[in-house]
Amino acid sequence: MVPLDPHDELRQARLRRGWLRPELVEKLQQWEDKHGSGKPLPVDRNYIYRWETGRRGVSEFYAIRLEAVLGIPRERLIDRRSRRRAGRPEAAARGGGGLGRQARVLVELPSQPYAPEAVTAIRQTLLGYGPASRLAGNDVDADRAVTVLDRQVTRAWRLRQKAQYVALGNLLPGLLADAELAARELPEQQRGHAVRLLVHAYNATSAMLKRLGDAELASIASDRAIQAAQRLDDPLLVASAYYRLANVFLPAGRLAETKEIALSAADMLEPGLASSRVQLAAWGGLLLTAALASARQGEWAETWELFGEAKTASRRLGHDYADLHTIFGPTNLAIHGVQLSVELGDGREALRRAERVDPDRLPPSLLERRSHFLIDVARGHGQRFEDAAAVATLLRAERLAPEEVRFNPLVHELVLLFLHRERSGAAPELRGLANRIDIPA
Repeated sequence: MVPLDPHDELRQARLRRGWLRPELVEKLQQWEDKHGSGKPLPVDRNYIYRWETGRRGVSEFYAIRLEAVLGIPRERLIDRRSRRRAGRPEAAARGGGGLGRQARVLVELPSQPYAPEAVTAIRQTLLGYGPASRLAGNDVDADRAVTVLDRQVTRAWRLRQKAQYVALGNLLPGLLADAELAARELPEQQRGHAVRLLVHAYNATSAMLKRLGDAELASIASDRAIQAAQRLDDPLLVASAYYRLANVFLPAGRLAETKEIALSAADMLEPGLASSRVQLAAWGGLLLTAALASARQGEWAETWELFGEAKTASRRLGHDYADLHTIFGPTNLAIHGVQLSVELGDGREALRRAERVDPDRLPPSLLERRSHFLIDVARGHGQRFEDAAAVATLLRAERLAPEEVRFNPLVHELVLLFLHRERSGAAPELRGLANRIDIPA
């Protein structure tokens, strides 16, 4: 048997123990507290990732600790090129400054939004001349105001998950005005809850604007969500806002920033992974976003490494989780496996993975996620020049979530491609679909 590369050996030793990377970080610190200097180690999950992929050598300082924790002889781990002296801690990894810096969030791509009336109404609200809040006035009952706001935020989330973007666009201007006023003016006892609802309202706004094609407004909404979330001492809320920003940057092609934001936000959640299932779910979702960015960069190994780490989190979670913060779990992970294969250009692998996905295991309300899965299956067929099968799959997605198909730019790219290479009779329903999504056929 060919011996494992030391980097692979390190990873396998961790996985045999069922540890996520943050747990290995914790074990190293525990050893340091008991047997070493007792000082905090400048090591995080990104450090472990770089060791396990060979992107960073292991110094003697850490090889000693890894040997104690994982049982791998230090001689196999030490990077002989390392010039660091034994016993001297390494400097903290530099991954572009993390999230401590102010994010430069405006997307510089031209916007060509769908549903322009809805986008215009939201733009006016974001710029401060939208509708007046319905909560204005001195006779507002604070508890009732929060209850009404909570109900409206939940409705916005459900509309987004059902891919009912036009209805969501009609709801959001008034919701944002109400949430902004509540977060500023309600008594302190209710204000914290109102700020949380404001974050979720901006997250829903960002997600809808991204889908409707206005990347600049979507990034502004994400920035507002981040600013609001940072008013509260809640890593999960902050991470959920950064998740939305990462998912605005992803389709805009800002892939390095997408990964930096997603992985740095995942780091925020690591201290609570052992005790909070929702933080574990959010952490897994952030890793999948980073994996998508890697796939679009053509980084095959990194893509599946991040997917594997998310898979470990999914197994620990054990079920599909969906709430205002995140959607994650075994079925969602399998759907992302299809998407990653498509992004890497491997239609055969995408279709093979799709055969093992049962989207009906998702909560019934998640129509957007189910339809997006079908769109990725269609993309897999398209990569294999199976245009008729691809169009049939798009029609299934359209029946499930018409507005997702109508407004999704990936669908437009596919339909234009199929029209360009259309053969007589190959996909007789293609032109009807093109007309319905406003593509001249």
